[in-house]
Amino acid sequence: ATRIMFRVAAKRAAEGPGSRVTGEWSRRSITSGSCLATEGLEVQAARPWDQVGTNAAVDHAEAVASLFAADRKVALFAVPAPFTGTCTNEHVPGFVANADAILAKCDELICFSVSCPYANDGWAKAMGVDQSKIKFVSDVDGSVSKAWDVTKDYS
Repeated sequence: ATRIMFRVAAKRAAEGPGSRVTGEWSRRSITSGSCLATEGLEVQAARPWDQVGTNAAVDHAEAVASLFAADRKVALFAVPAPFTGTCTNEHVPGFVANADAILAKCDELICFSVSCPYANDGWAKAMGVDQSKIKFVSDVDGSVSKAWDVTKDYS
């Protein structure tokens, strides 16, 4: 059976002067046959704002159902937001360092966040990530995260 492990990083506030912000992890296991409520849901591929050709959202939308088609094995990790210190310095570098080993066992490695595709593209470039190895996708309105029940309110 195909098994996808979805990890969502949740930032916990630092307590007191000199303390270190640590990561708190929640895990949701999605197995073959699970209802992902993916019908009609889309993510946006990371892309530069000033790209040649069309930059319309409809031309860069990817159906969530096709990303997780039954014939594909996908390694997916999610981060709260691009350009945050913890995500930039702690979450992504391990996937960058291990991308080749991960891709030897699956078809695609995806970084997922609720963000705009332009921020994700700029963030990946700022970190020097080879986007042919790690695909950055944006859940621009949070609908995919809500459908997967992996949202967190930080207000």
